Amino acid sequence: MDGCMLLLPHAGSNTRPAPVSEVYVVDLRACFCWRIGEWVARAICLGAILGCLAAETVRAGSVSTTQCFDTFINNGYPGNNNGGDTTFFTGVSGQGGNMRGLIRCTLPSAIDSRAAVTQVTLTLTTAGLGTTGTTPPTAATESLYPVAQSWGEGNKVGNTTGTYVVGQACTSGEATWNQSQCSISNWTTAGGTVSGGVSASASSPGSIGASVVFSSLGGGMVVDVENWANSPSNNYGWLVLSSSSVAGQAQRYSSHEASSGVPQLAITYGCKSGFQDTGNGCTACTSSAQAACVNSQPGNSCMDPGAPSSYSCVCGNVAYTGTGTQACTDLNECTPNHCVDGGDSGAVCADHIAPATGYDCTCDAGFVFDGMTCTDRIFADNFEVAVP
Repeated sequence: MDGCMLLLPHAGSNTRPAPVSEVYVVDLRACFCWRIGEWVARAICLGAILGCLAAETVRAGSVSTTQCFDTFINNGYPGNNNGGDTTFFTGVSGQGGNMRGLIRCTLPSAIDSRAAVTQVTLTLTTAGLGTTGTTPPTAATESLYPVAQSWGEGNKVGNTTGTYVVGQACTSGEATWNQSQCSISNWTTAGGTVSGGVSASASSPGSIGASVVFSSLGGGMVVDVENWANSPSNNYGWLVLSSSSVAGQAQRYSSHEASSGVPQLAITYGCKSGFQDTGNGCTACTSSAQAACVNSQPGNSCMDPGAPSSYSCVCGNVAYTGTGTQACTDLNECTPNHCVDGGDSGAVCADHIAPATGYDCTCDAGFVFDGMTCTDRIFADNFEVAVP
């Protein structure tokens, strides 16, 4: 059961023996409090319920994606691209070329500037080396660094066993060792420009089909993802750098073009203050926002256009005004004061407070309220009758 458990000592009484302890449980799904043991003050139970409600508000969600883009770059062939391969390499090729991976994942829609990211995990799957793909890779430590420049995945591939790590000459926009986007822009630092230190590291085993898991519970990848959530256009992904430094000591991973073992990014998150978990993300239409929009009344609603905007109210109920603002308020039908329209300059208007509509007039002597204004005449059977 999902619940809050409260363990309290009992102070005793003059009417019954005191038990050693009492346990009270609050079910989060209905926030229903019941007693196990003896009687407890209602205030204690209420406090436990409120505590559980607070916990419910900040509960975390988890989302994942395989919508990732990847390639690798090789300083042995600094003008070639490898973005169309079903695998990507790191480490050192048999020809002595240093190889680095590039991977960028599209963040799930739930991860935006409202999300408070608590954990990030990137999972890669090892593949075999050699002409048949059956030679185990070299064990190594892999490290992720946040990339500082936009780069293009490309679609080139070494299509023979001798050119798996070579790729093909790049065309416009494709990443190579020297260029982040071929014919458009160079890397500030050849081999991939990074914007900080290591975001996470993982051990890559010398076996085929193994999962290599990079994970951060705080800092590192968490900071990277939150930065990208706040500024999606700056999501340039990570550079994957191997600890291998000897020719022939290489690692190989399934890319997103592979039939299985594709890269996967998983994110655990809660909602920042001022937002509420919907199960699919964080909304600005919190309970307090909905109350401000008085959405309990027909025609009124809270509208959330999504991050980075806040909510606004639709005040469609005739008793309210404020559409486009953050509160539906009473439509004061005494502004202007129609009670004076009939000539009674001293008439007092009393608005019917929403959700009621209309108004009442208190008229001076010689005038009566006809439902619209204070008038000095009434009409009956087409005759004007002076009011005494």
